[in-house]
Amino acid sequence: MKRFSTIIITLLLFLSSAHAKTITLKDLVLEALKNNDVVKSSSWLQKEQIYSYKATKGLLFPKLWFEAQGMRSNNPPFVWMSKMSRADVGPDMMNLKGFNNPDAVTDFTSSVNLGYPLFHGFAIINAVKMKKLAAKSYTKLHELTKEKIALEVAKSYMEIGWLNSRVKAAQESVKSARYHLQQARARFKAGLALKSDVLKAKVYLTAAQERLLRERNALDIARRRLSILLGKSPTKVIPVNPTIEDIYATLSHYNYNLSQAVKMALKNRKDLQAQRFKVLMKDKEVKIAYADYLPQIDLISSFKWHGHNYPLQGEQSSWLVGGVLKLNIFDGLSRENRIKKAKAARLKEEFEYKMKEKETALEVISALKDVENARKRVELTKGSVEEALESLRIIERRYQQGLATITEVTDTQSYLEQIRSMYLGALYEYCLSVYRAEFAKGTLLKFLGIEGGRP
Repeated sequence: MKRFSTIIITLLLFLSSAHAKTITLKDLVLEALKNNDVVKSSSWLQKEQIYSYKATKGLLFPKLWFEAQGMRSNNPPFVWMSKMSRADVGPDMMNLKGFNNPDAVTDFTSSVNLGYPLFHGFAIINAVKMKKLAAKSYTKLHELTKEKIALEVAKSYMEIGWLNSRVKAAQESVKSARYHLQQARARFKAGLALKSDVLKAKVYLTAAQERLLRERNALDIARRRLSILLGKSPTKVIPVNPTIEDIYATLSHYNYNLSQAVKMALKNRKDLQAQRFKVLMKDKEVKIAYADYLPQIDLISSFKWHGHNYPLQGEQSSWLVGGVLKLNIFDGLSRENRIKKAKAARLKEEFEYKMKEKETALEVISALKDVENARKRVELTKGSVEEALESLRIIERRYQQGLATITEVTDTQSYLEQIRSMYLGALYEYCLSVYRAEFAKGTLLKFLGIEGGRP
């Protein structure tokens, strides 16, 4: 019965571990988009621009404000204006002393004011539109930041997979080196080999163990680097254990059409879209400069009340309604030069946009060429690994039969390690080049099954 219970517990533990959720690259990217410090900083910069647009939008609405002031003076104009505002002019002031040297008075003035920019030559509406375009531009740049972080996470994930495979390869090398040392010792005891064979095998084992330590350390650092990308402390190690072979298996059938990829990049690249918004912003700036040729009309109104004892006292009230028209006749050719400056800035952004289009197309072509080159490297090195493995097996058999030296064995083992390292490096470069190609196309998040940072 006890044995049966142990079997059941073991089976349950196995099933629970088998069904444990594996952390995927998509999971890591989603967490980074949520918690990465660079993404958060970019998000606040985007919000800053949105709030700036909303603040500028307020220029389209009437302004209502309250104003209160208190003053005391014996300045004749101030005294007369204050008393007239309160209807407080008396007979005692109708003399030379009252006119020229009146007694000091205290005046409290309160007012509610309303102002509205009725027409400013379309300058205000274009200023609002320009701010809106700026907010859109920064939104695209924020999306670009998220794609960059997603690429960094993918690169870190690939590196962990690569190092994980290198650790396993180093473990195989250590295992093989131990086997060769056992062979050398057995042959030495049997009088079929020299003591130097044992020493050479021992040195080779030590080198293999030292290489394994380096690979494990690099893997640990790579996992901690991933923690920083996810917005965590590097003291926390993320439990991800992919191998580069498994990652390659999911990407090995990646295909593309070059012309369609370029078109997709020109449509989806966020930095290109942000640059286009900059061109449109300069269009609005030109229109704002032309607004100086048109009149400006402002409506104003005010309701005031006055007192001389305390603030907000209402001894007397008055109101005002009016409008102001301003037309620029001549300003020393300043507006003409402002228009030329705005047009020059617009052309600069236009040519930068055209150059960005060409650079984007080249980036896509280059990235896809890298995919093809990496694919060929994988094919070339994969066959070499198989050949090196077969060569090592042959040399091991020859050594057992006394037909080869331990130096030939270790040299063949070194060649296998070298070509295996090249193969794993080719897998890493291929997988990374695929994600770089998707980034160049502006479709990395979509490729990962994420749209706009959300699943």
